[in-house]
Amino acid sequence: MASAASVLASLTPATTAPPRSSTHRGLVDVLLDSQCSLEGAPHEASNRSWGSLVAEFDQKGLRGQVGFLESSDGEVVVAASVKGTVKGEAFVWKVYSTPVAPYEACVPENYGAELLDLSNAHGLLEGESVVGVGRLELWRLLDRPLVLKSLLTLRVVCAALTPATPSPATTYTARFVAALAGTMFFRQVELQPAAVTGVRINLVGVSPHVAPPLTLNWRLFARKHESEGESLQHMRDGCSSLAPFPGTLVHEALQPIPLHGHGARHTRHYQLERLPDLNALTRKGTVYVVVYDGERVVACSRLTRPRPRRASAIFRPYVGGVRRGGNGGVAGIVELYQVSPLDPVKLTINLTVSGGDAAAFGIDNFASSDRFSCSGLSRRFYEPWGVDLDLTPVPRQGTKDLYPAGDLSGKFGTLQGLAVAVATLVDPTITLFGKHSVLEYRRSCRGCVRPRVASAGLRGPGGRGKAIAGVSVLHRQYHRGAAFVTVRRLPVLGDHRVHAPPPLRPGHSGTSLARARARREERQ
Repeated sequence: MASAASVLASLTPATTAPPRSSTHRGLVDVLLDSQCSLEGAPHEASNRSWGSLVAEFDQKGLRGQVGFLESSDGEVVVAASVKGTVKGEAFVWKVYSTPVAPYEACVPENYGAELLDLSNAHGLLEGESVVGVGRLELWRLLDRPLVLKSLLTLRVVCAALTPATPSPATTYTARFVAALAGTMFFRQVELQPAAVTGVRINLVGVSPHVAPPLTLNWRLFARKHESEGESLQHMRDGCSSLAPFPGTLVHEALQPIPLHGHGARHTRHYQLERLPDLNALTRKGTVYVVVYDGERVVACSRLTRPRPRRASAIFRPYVGGVRRGGNGGVAGIVELYQVSPLDPVKLTINLTVSGGDAAAFGIDNFASSDRFSCSGLSRRFYEPWGVDLDLTPVPRQGTKDLYPAGDLSGKFGTLQGLAVAVATLVDPTITLFGKHSVLEYRRSCRGCVRPRVASAGLRGPGGRGKAIAGVSVLHRQYHRGAAFVTVRRLPVLGDHRVHAPPPLRPGHSGTSLARARARREERQ
């Protein structure tokens, strides 16, 4: 049997990570080899249609993967290769019911009820191990969180079980505006032999007629094409003008929705359904989600596909000795792209830095008030998740959750010593959707002669409109050491780490120079 070390030995993240597909294919290959060793027979390429899922961990100092592979006879082999463990550390490993976003806390309030206790039947999971777990229907685990709980260090980490080989996926949303408030997400994944749709439900009752405890059912209906205005009117009146069955019934949910009432916290619920092809249905007409209490219609919503979000920050250097954006020789573009709220952000960096003096770069906490300078920036990276700054490691030496969300150089490496920086990365700790979207903030690049010499507004498609976020770069000498600053950013207060200069020469503390520099920057 292949050892666990050989499963993921080549998968340690680098500045530019290898393509996700090649990483997962390597894991599947080794798992197939392991399964063949158990069965004592060679395997064929066609066997790969049996299915495989992988949970990728990058939290609390743990980095690695746990992969599940189902063979032709239904037996499942699990291979784990998790780095960052201490001697003797092993994990309780369980699958829970509700998906947890990479930027959300791994706590019971988020991952929900226990679905499958693997440690009870197969013992604790070690960082490097291969385990046969018998028969499992892997499609029922799609997108559910695998939770590892260390008995030695007491740390708890979560990762979603996603297809190990590239599988086309499409996200649809249904937003409720009357009687119920919230969203249902439909994530259709093209697994073999049939597509599976994960339905994430985040709803709360906002009407006196929706009183707890309440169990609701939902159905999908197909109608002819209609305008957005017509759909919105139907959603506001709960589809009362369309009767209880507003179209052709195409699916009735297998599981009900347990709902909290008015004033209670939102219900987080997840279920997997074998839905018809949503892409085909939405091309032919309009699809409605109708929620029922018994046979009474409670609310309805049109199923729509969210528009991908893209934003870019363009850096313009000095031109002909004239300041153009105040960027001190930093030129290029930083672009963020996210297909849907359930997809990770793709970060594209293409920068040139004169003299190679730039160091840190990331998303600033404030937007700039001046499109031609870096004024208005807070000089602190955006951080909405309450990162413990006492535990922030040096760049690229820790897992991504240990850095402020906006600290791109901490998560992926600094620009120090580089004349050109070109990379395409995936960042699971930031989002372009929802209340924590970085589009509300500026991105900045810090470097060159002053602590911050380059910044660029993050703007929507076409580069027009008001800057909604920004990027900054720090000079290399300011990337060493650390200081703490309390920043007021309504509606929350938070501590943010910024980089402070070291002593400039032996016996000199640099305090007076730092004060003079601060006064100059305030005047600017």
